[in-house]
Amino acid sequence: MFGTVNQLLAALALLIITVYLARKKVKAIYTGIPMVFMIAMTGWAMVFNLQKFYVGGKWLLFVVGLIVFVLEIWMIAETYLVMKKVYSGEDNASAATQNI
Repeated sequence: MFGTVNQLLAALALLIITVYLARKKVKAIYTGIPMVFMIAMTGWAMVFNLQKFYVGGKWLLFVVGLIVFVLEIWMIAETYLVMKKVYSGEDNASAATQNI
């Protein structure tokens, strides 16, 4: 569980950097590819752990893992919405910060 959450934190850092670079109109592919890999591997490991915790009857670990997994899905959904705005041209926040 600790390893999965630790790697999820690394994926979150890559995700934040990727969104930042995308909003600044800089190539975000260099952080985007490792981010996708980290999120995919972390999600796969968490699903594997959740199955193991459920079968083993370790309910506390199951509930904590499920909460972390739901937060991971939420993180992915929010990133998708932000990136959709950035690449469709609806992102006015970066234009507003450049005028300051």
